[in-house]
Amino acid sequence: MAVGAALNPAAALAQRALNNYDLTTLGSVSTTNNGYNTYLPNGRPEDSGASFDATTPPEAYLSVNWQAGTLLAAHGGAARVPAMRYNLKYNLIEVRDSSGTGPIRPVPLERLEGFTLRATPTKPAQSFTAVNFLAKGDRARTFMQELHPAGSKLQLLAWYRYAVTAARTNPALGVEIQPAAVVQEVLLMMRPATAGAPATQVSLNRKAVLRLFGSQASQVEAHAQQHNLRFDDANHVVDLVTYYNSLP
Repeated sequence: MAVGAALNPAAALAQRALNNYDLTTLGSVSTTNNGYNTYLPNGRPEDSGASFDATTPPEAYLSVNWQAGTLLAAHGGAARVPAMRYNLKYNLIEVRDSSGTGPIRPVPLERLEGFTLRATPTKPAQSFTAVNFLAKGDRARTFMQELHPAGSKLQLLAWYRYAVTAARTNPALGVEIQPAAVVQEVLLMMRPATAGAPATQVSLNRKAVLRLFGSQASQVEAHAQQHNLRFDDANHVVDLVTYYNSLP
């Protein structure tokens, strides 16, 4: 795998770790931060990157296209990668050389603190971090996109999830009326500045959103009214949190 030069001595150590990890040492779930397990609803086969690629439908990637980016190792350091993509199904990053013909190497979440995808002509750069969370009955750890910088008074994150919806049948006729489908959903999550606090899902309604802002809720609500921002629109809620973080 051809990877750009290390950024610093710590990055050189990170690069060696990323090149030499051994998937056979990982079970389907590996314990990580403070008892939070890697989010793996589909398990994870202990096999080559080609097997991950062969068993992952296009909808189960954040984007099926390969992008340049940077891997942030769990123990510190960073490694630039010429081609990578986020596999939502198995919660890992697939990397390969810039030619696009080399072998696919899987880098599991357990080895990473996060990753960034460089900007393309059609989309801005995206930054992801490994996050402990409580949501949908799950207590686990996964990658989420940072919608506000780490350390913000309140940080919103986007959790991209892969799921398979069950087929629907007509019991009376005994026929399938809607086939099973692979879907990608995005949940809006929030993480307070409190060290170690897990991320939780944001309910998109006025009462739940205003509760996020504590004693400054009235100021945020006035801002929402002034700028016609809705509490049931995720993009508008991101704008409201940006405003809240700017308040003294």
